Amino acid sequence: MIQEVAHLNVEDRELVMDAPIWISLYAAYRHDGQMDAEEREEAIKQVHYRSYSGTKRLQHYFDAIDDGFQLRFDASDTALSKNPVERDSFLANKIQDCIRAINNLESKSFARKLLHDLDSYYAYVFNSTSNFFQYFAFPIISNELQKALEDDLGGV
Repeated sequence: MIQEVAHLNVEDRELVMDAPIWISLYAAYRHDGQMDAEEREEAIKQVHYRSYSGTKRLQHYFDAIDDGFQLRFDASDTALSKNPVERDSFLANKIQDCIRAINNLESKSFARKLLHDLDSYYAYVFNSTSNFFQYFAFPIISNELQKALEDDLGGV
């Protein structure tokens, strides 16, 4: 466990540590209602890549979630409802819960950096299979993450 989440309750700790899973799934299903191999591979690759790139604090976060990420990601994907409306609603709520949990972190600096990095992470997964609709829908999650930064952390 990383020190930045140690003070959180179990539910919020899990939400912070699983945020890349829910963001990946949201990004993948958002444009065409299915998980493509490219999206899955990009999600896994980005977590691993970020475990040794970027700032030390974020490396530590991604390193902590890298081990077993693929299994947790696949299990979460399998557990999703096959009903698109239920699935999309569930994922949107999970994203909001993750943002709320991240905003509960004691270190507002770490929370700000993490939200910014997760916004970038979303873009990589979302754009891993490019088509016109993706460029239209991309701002949805990005705007939510940016709004969380502005509203809850006083801006970037």
